[in-house]
Amino acid sequence: MKRTRRDPRTPDLFDYAGDKDPIPRFEEKVSAIASLTHRICRGMKEAAERCKTNGVTRATIAKRMSEYLGDEITTQILDKYISPGSGDHQISVVRFLAFIHATGDKRLLNLIVEPFGDISVPRECEGWIVAGQLAMAEDKIKLQLDDTRQRRNLMTRFAMGGRR
Repeated sequence: MKRTRRDPRTPDLFDYAGDKDPIPRFEEKVSAIASLTHRICRGMKEAAERCKTNGVTRATIAKRMSEYLGDEITTQILDKYISPGSGDHQISVVRFLAFIHATGDKRLLNLIVEPFGDISVPRECEGWIVAGQLAMAEDKIKLQLDDTRQRRNLMTRFAMGGRR
């Protein structure tokens, strides 16, 4: 039997090795913090600590943020953003995005969208999500179609006096 070539644009289900979670999230101890401000500060602190273990200092993060924004971010300002006790120094959305860019820690995105019941996933997963949504819609339509057919059959039997 001749083996057919597969479409190179179609992802292979078996390519996913399962060695990394496609949805980057913080551990429950961070997501469970009641205050959104404290949750963001804690997430930023963990992201900075992860960078530190990889040899990236807070000074480097601040420099990367500055380059990304074209605006100076000092280590002192970054430290105030990370500290929940600095209530007068809450990070803006633009600077928060620069921080995500500087650290590469996408878990921070989910801290923002999870309270709305959403998640942030890599673009490469988008096709699988759309396929799942279409399959769910197809199942719903099939159920509605089956229900409509059953009602039609009942009405036809009733109209015929209960005979088939």
